[in-house]
Amino acid sequence: MNDLFIKIFKSAYDEYYVNLGYPELKLSKDEYVEVNETLIDVVNSIIGFRVSGNYNLSEVRLLFDNICKNLPFDPRLTLSMAINKYKNDYLKMILSHPYTTLLISVLNTIYSAEYEGLFGLYTFANKHFIVSHYKDALTIGKMPRMEDDTLPYVLIRDIDKLEKILEKYIKSIENSTTYYNLFKNEYFMDVSNEDKIRMVLEGTLFNASSYDLANISCFFHRYNDFINDDIMPSLKGLDKIGDAFNDELYFKVKESDIEYETPYYFSFMLKNHRIELPNVRLGIKNNDNGEKIAHIVALQSSQITKPNPTFSDEIKEMLPKSSKYRNYNPDHLVSLVLSLGLLNGLGITRIEVQDYMPLRGYKTIKNFHMNEFEGFNYLNRVVSKNIATYLKLTTFTEDVKVSSLPFDGVNMILETSEKVMFNNIFLNYLYNLAYEYGLSQKEKRGFDGRC
Repeated sequence: MNDLFIKIFKSAYDEYYVNLGYPELKLSKDEYVEVNETLIDVVNSIIGFRVSGNYNLSEVRLLFDNICKNLPFDPRLTLSMAINKYKNDYLKMILSHPYTTLLISVLNTIYSAEYEGLFGLYTFANKHFIVSHYKDALTIGKMPRMEDDTLPYVLIRDIDKLEKILEKYIKSIENSTTYYNLFKNEYFMDVSNEDKIRMVLEGTLFNASSYDLANISCFFHRYNDFINDDIMPSLKGLDKIGDAFNDELYFKVKESDIEYETPYYFSFMLKNHRIELPNVRLGIKNNDNGEKIAHIVALQSSQITKPNPTFSDEIKEMLPKSSKYRNYNPDHLVSLVLSLGLLNGLGITRIEVQDYMPLRGYKTIKNFHMNEFEGFNYLNRVVSKNIATYLKLTTFTEDVKVSSLPFDGVNMILETSEKVMFNNIFLNYLYNLAYEYGLSQKEKRGFDGRC
């Protein structure tokens, strides 16, 4: 690279330190050679060696920005020694946080230009490209380009804290009986332990909202709650909860594998119709004040029965007519009403709703090679129609309040009253069926909305 690295470094150094009131960087001939060799070594060690010499100069500049922000102020060190110390401290920090390192390697794969949306392929796993690094905080992502889909950055605010949470999460999965536990799955016998951890982290990351990616420690802490929750797995038995749609309505909690949104989900089934209503993929987490909160990650059409247009039309006919939020899904609304009733019966009256999962959307678009138009229609269907279904439900009752709308990455929050009444006999009937079932389970098993 001749002296290109040192020119880039000087630009980064002057931009940072001159703004702080320090003089511009000036080097003697010997210092120039020494610093240049050190920079080449740092780039090779952190970004990776390129046989062709064709480095992404934006990545090089970001690395040098990070070096300048973290240079040790020690009069005993020359600039070359200080840069080398940064390299050693940085690599030591990465190596001393193995779970975080694996998380970063997964993100580097997802954010790479070569990513094709295929789960579990870690071509770039040994790359540790960081957009920003300052002390214990890291930002992972890629600089947006005109031709790229823009993805949000992932913020690690405290690497020590995140490492402990990730370790706890992986240990919880290793000790669990859920399908998330790849470590006891014979199908993955030949997969290395490191790649199993990567797969767990990758599968979980797909469920993060933009807000979650900016609060990544809290996000993995929530999924640790989902794994350790005792309410969802205790509802895995198949129970009849009543009669509906001239049929028998059954309920059970089913399990998902790591590529789906949550370890468990609600399944409502009609016996004679042989229809499974849309699944409600959710987990239960513990709030700081001891309250249990349901976190709905997705309302999703059944994976085992095909959509039935005739049945959907029947549901639509039973719903009140309303001009608001017309772009909603009536089948999903029915599953949502049943879920809110069941949760309220269990003592859970606060529900957080995920709207948009950027990494999952990006993966799907890449995997199915969607063009821009197809990608837009896909996201509009899974995001806009989903939120419209929740908002449509609130037009049928005053006892389900939206206390937060899903703007700027913040989740939608629903709060149900202790007693919920709909302005429709059909919805009231469904809600009360599920509520009474949830109440019976609460009394039978001693559940409470409090921890």
